[in-house]
Amino acid sequence: MSVVTIPLKPGPTGRPRCSYRVHWRDPGGRQRSRSFRDSSDAAEFDTRLALDRDRLRHGPGDAPTTFGAVAARWLAVKAATKRKSTVIFYESTLRNHVLPAFAHTPVGAITRADVQDWINTLSAKGLAANTVRQIYRAVFKPSSPSPSTTN
Repeated sequence: MSVVTIPLKPGPTGRPRCSYRVHWRDPGGRQRSRSFRDSSDAAEFDTRLALDRDRLRHGPGDAPTTFGAVAARWLAVKAATKRKSTVIFYESTLRNHVLPAFAHTPVGAITRADVQDWINTLSAKGLAANTVRQIYRAVFKPSSPSPSTTN
């Protein structure tokens, strides 16, 4: 999340003007932004986003919501909505490749750098690039399956 100052054309009085934009990623991982005329409004919105992110990180009370707990709920939903072979693939991928790296990590604490390091580790273990891509997409990008697969 960040607040960016965007210079605008001078107003009718000739005074310089600015707009302020806040950028963040929603829980689905999509890039979002919102513009404000006043810097204090943008900073307040940015602060609220940070607080919401912290709530996601820690969940109810002070116990952090771990990736393993979220993965278990996610897999249960997939079991009810996907073919058996797809669920078996998801479960195997989680058990063998993802949970060893992220099971006890709070969800909000996982960064892009963490995911990239994990991908690099999978590649260093000798897994083919296509296999690494399938593992990544199975868990971190489930809404965008490859064109050759159907669920």
